[in-house]
Amino acid sequence: VDYPAEIAGEERRITCVDMGNPHCVVFCERVDAVDVSGVGPLFENAPIFPERINTEFVKVLGENTLFMRVWERGSGETFACGTGACAVAVAAVLNGYCKRDEEITVKLRGGDLHIVWKSDGTVMMTGTATHVFDGEIDSLRRFKDEVKEVNAGYECGISIVDFRDFHEGDIIEAYTMEEVEVSIADANKAAAERRKAEEEAKAAQEAEAGDAEDKKED
Repeated sequence: VDYPAEIAGEERRITCVDMGNPHCVVFCERVDAVDVSGVGPLFENAPIFPERINTEFVKVLGENTLFMRVWERGSGETFACGTGACAVAVAAVLNGYCKRDEEITVKLRGGDLHIVWKSDGTVMMTGTATHVFDGEIDSLRRFKDEVKEVNAGYECGISIVDFRDFHEGDIIEAYTMEEVEVSIADANKAAAERRKAEEEAKAAQEAEAGDAEDKKED
């Protein structure tokens, strides 16, 4: 926390956080003045980080409000990073800029994320999600232990046809699509069964509520 480290010939104050992947958080007076594309690789490949590092450059905007830019190892500067935002919030609490158990707004180039570091150690993140691509899985054999070398962009262990814009913290949902022909009669029957089930569930809830009320009166 607020550790003095020499990186690229200059002493910098860093706070390192493990969010399941490594992060180095640097608090700055002017984040917009940071040459992220120039200094980012120097942090990523610094000798003190033998497995390389994700680096966040952060300005404290106010109470529980931060602005960050992020250099992701193997990817470069990105518009957003979920684990990076969580690491920044934790680092801000550890350095006394923000409070624990309170919502911290982290502003990124891609939008805002809201982080709470709870007293039980849980870090909760909320934010918007945007649908960016539909595609087909090309390969599931790009795991590090299955190949001699994994190129940047493939470290997630999955390849999607015509899509390479993966970043740490992304959530990928995969489904098996199956087309099923359904007649109008079948659709009406299914709808009637759903309505019947809903009515039965509602009746059961009302009966349970009535029994509870009777017990109170007794």
